[in-house]
Amino acid sequence: MSYFPILTAPDCQGWTTLCNFSPNNWEVIDKTDKYLNVTWAENGVWHSRNLCKLKSDELRTITISELEGIVPDDALPLLSLSLNELPETSDVLPSIDIFRTNLPAWRATLGLSTEVSSVSYQGEIDPFPATGSLLTFNSFMQFGDNIENY
Repeated sequence: MSYFPILTAPDCQGWTTLCNFSPNNWEVIDKTDKYLNVTWAENGVWHSRNLCKLKSDELRTITISELEGIVPDDALPLLSLSLNELPETSDVLPSIDIFRTNLPAWRATLGLSTEVSSVSYQGEIDPFPATGSLLTFNSFMQFGDNIENY
């Protein structure tokens, strides 16, 4: 499963919205509650904290200001959904135990807001891919009757 960063920029509020439902209706029909976690690197170690339990079909937006006092200011917070709690500390980035989909990928909405504007992207970080980028833009595809991409 992917990790989902919370973006930061000067004079902006970063936020990420995670959804606990499968991104299509033909690969995985998953109706389980999941842990919503934040993970960050600090002093050569990965740290994780469970933020809440996200029920099936729920979504939750986490802002960078909600993580003050949890994640250091100079760290990149990475959100994730998991079936089990992640370890509080780890020498390696924790592996996420959740179902995967191929197209569209399981993703989140990443955004930045100010008092007068807002921008958002669909994005994820798959740990250590051969090639990749922070943001991905997939085509909108349908494969047949009664097939939906969410």
